[in-house]
Amino acid sequence: MNTNMDMDREEEVRLKQNIYALDLIEDVLKKCKLSARFVVKYVLNKNYQFTTKEESITMEDVLKYQPHLSESQILDFLQAETSSDTDSVEDFQSFSENH
Repeated sequence: MNTNMDMDREEEVRLKQNIYALDLIEDVLKKCKLSARFVVKYVLNKNYQFTTKEESITMEDVLKYQPHLSESQILDFLQAETSSDTDSVEDFQSFSENH
């Protein structure tokens, strides 16, 4: 991972592919410079939070570890999210059965 660097498209794909194996706080939120889109789609998304600690991630946590993002940027992506999730990774059960 590119520690403390802008997340490029290749790294975003790598993170998505490994999302179930990563700690969202220690491996992702604290170590990568994330886009607001990625934060909304994965870090704040309950579908990818497996531990109690991950489930407690707040907007304040995101802003603390991603100071380049603003609350309004994140809220804009939250509002833009629709029920159609064409850019997500496969569900955990499918992932675990295939790997």
